[in-house]
Amino acid sequence: MYGLLLPMHIYAQTERDSLKFYYNSIVNPTDRLKITKAFEFYNKRIDKSLQDGDTIGAVQDLRLMIRGQFELGLYNESEQSATRALRLLDQLPVNSVTTEAKYAIYNDLGLIYKELKAEENALNYFNNALQLAVKTEDSIRILNNIANVYSAQKKYHLAVEKFSVALNLYTPDVGILTKALILDNLGYNQSKTDHPEALENLRAALEIRTKNQDLAGMYSSNRFLATYYLDREQKNEALTYANEAYRIANQINSITYIENALSLLIAIENDPKVVRYTRLRDSITLAKQQEENRYAFLKYNVEEANERFLKAELERQRQQKVFLIVILIIVMGTVFIVYYKNQQRKRAKELATYETETRLSKKVHDEFANDISGIMTLIANTFSVPEGEKDKLLNYLNDLYVRSRDISTQIAGIDIGNFSESLKGLIVQYHTDSVSVITNPITAFPWHKIADHTKIAIYRSLQELLINTKKHAKATEITIAIKQDATKNKITYTDNGIGFDLQEQHLNGLYNVETRMRDIGGKFTFESQKGKGFKANLIF
Repeated sequence: MYGLLLPMHIYAQTERDSLKFYYNSIVNPTDRLKITKAFEFYNKRIDKSLQDGDTIGAVQDLRLMIRGQFELGLYNESEQSATRALRLLDQLPVNSVTTEAKYAIYNDLGLIYKELKAEENALNYFNNALQLAVKTEDSIRILNNIANVYSAQKKYHLAVEKFSVALNLYTPDVGILTKALILDNLGYNQSKTDHPEALENLRAALEIRTKNQDLAGMYSSNRFLATYYLDREQKNEALTYANEAYRIANQINSITYIENALSLLIAIENDPKVVRYTRLRDSITLAKQQEENRYAFLKYNVEEANERFLKAELERQRQQKVFLIVILIIVMGTVFIVYYKNQQRKRAKELATYETETRLSKKVHDEFANDISGIMTLIANTFSVPEGEKDKLLNYLNDLYVRSRDISTQIAGIDIGNFSESLKGLIVQYHTDSVSVITNPITAFPWHKIADHTKIAIYRSLQELLINTKKHAKATEITIAIKQDATKNKITYTDNGIGFDLQEQHLNGLYNVETRMRDIGGKFTFESQKGKGFKANLIF
């Protein structure tokens, strides 16, 4: 499971020994008792940052507090720190730094609420984080955490669905150990639904982790494999993997890992290790209680903390207002001139684009749609055709007439010069309260290297697939993953709708997609079964 996220640049901001010591006390807690003193240090440091007007510095320190409190099991205190950090971020302008911090804190709150058994709150915050994810690995991290919430709720089918989406988004640059993590979690949840690929995925994850000597990952893989065989009452195989997990836990020297491994062995059979497990469990329980008591005197009153925060913020805002008034007087004239010139250039460009699009649209409408209209009039008034057949023919021609007008409207819908934004605009139309559309970053793809006619074919093909899903699939989630390698580009489109039988369904829309892809030298494949959604690949 992905843990809480930390600001990686905090230590680089200073070389003071005390800062390094307390930072490491939280990030690498070899002695859990030192975390308490680290809290005291960072509480003072946060107050000092706010007094100095360094709000983002206070936020970064609060993120460390969130981590330390979470590690101690002080989830309510960790939640308070996260909420306080969000309030501070709301006072700052939106930029890459504040967006990254908000994404991380939303993820933190999701993990906190998961531990507090408030699963719906956890899902809400994870979904908020997903909306702010910039990188593919960020999306994968959040999807993994969402799936783990479903797994904790024993909603294994939903967990499998989310892990599958994460696996579909995976690319080699994210890292092979990330793939192993997804496969391991996917296999575990598949095993709870007797999925035939469960064991294969669990073994694949263990193979990757063993090859890369990822001890923590190897421990997790062996635990899941032991559970897999224990669920199927295959005791010997379960013991083999459980003992290996116990061996690795001792090698890592993690108290939590050892405790969990011993707990698993106990579940399989009575063992002499039970004595050690019982003593260890009691020791851990006592240590946690002592830590909670030790930390109690450090808890601050939320109202008092808010008051200090507001006073510091009001002073900072007063100083900012004085500065902004001076700056505004200086720059307003310049802004007006730049704006006016930009508007002139924009109008000229829009006029040229409009004239071109209008000419194309008018040509389709006048030369094709009007000819169809004329034929309809001729058939209705002149030709001797049986009345029933005439109605059918007129209805067919009317349909062609309406479609021709739609085509003339659609011609103007694609901005080739800013194609990634056009695609995003298309996708946003189909992202509703009832349908979630998930993509990896569209702007990261090198669209400038793709020919204009290929872009149009890709746009229209995705439009056709989205329309089909909206009309027929009854889906709640659509995934669009764009990938590139040395020889080809591929867009994978999936939905979790009702699917269809290839022998029974009319496939006109999909044939249109196939034709478009063939025309640009590409390839279109798809698969579907009733009740199992739809998947398609656009290769170009």
